[in-house]
Amino acid sequence: MSRFRIPRYTVLALLLSTCGLLLIGFDSLFATLRGGEWIGDLLFLAAALTWAIFGLLLRRWQIRPQHGVLGVASFSALVYLPVYLLWLPGNLGQASWGAITLQAVYQGIVVAFLAAGLYSYAVQKIGAGEASMMLALVPAVSAIGGLLILGERLGPTTIIGIVVVSVGAMLGALPPGVLARIRWFGLR
Repeated sequence: MSRFRIPRYTVLALLLSTCGLLLIGFDSLFATLRGGEWIGDLLFLAAALTWAIFGLLLRRWQIRPQHGVLGVASFSALVYLPVYLLWLPGNLGQASWGAITLQAVYQGIVVAFLAAGLYSYAVQKIGAGEASMMLALVPAVSAIGGLLILGERLGPTTIIGIVVVSVGAMLGALPPGVLARIRWFGLR
């Protein structure tokens, strides 16, 4: 029986990231339980979980990033396109070619190939755990983007959450040898 040991700094990084994410989402998770807003939060957490599982499976099965991305994109298209075309209401016929092209480039190239490909490459090069820790920064970057692009306000809880999740993600992404050289840190 092999013993799987998680280093203390990884546990600390996961705890910090989790606390930071809860702080970032505090208003929507806890303060506004009315309506169906919590369903979106659960779906967001489910999406994060599927990315983590994807990273672990890529690493475990030793799949090259290109094959992983092509497999996911092909499988998704085969499963979703028939459902969309046959049963879901859509206004694709009313959309302009510009809008269709924009979505095809963004969803098909940027998201499916670029983002998934870079994530797969990161899993291959730095490991599934370290790459997954960087995904914890997505809500923080989204909140900052909402501030800069949309003019949304960030409350003190969200700002503290951004700082905490960033520290946790950076700690989780550090190579183990780096922390061993920092004597004052006290974690190994």
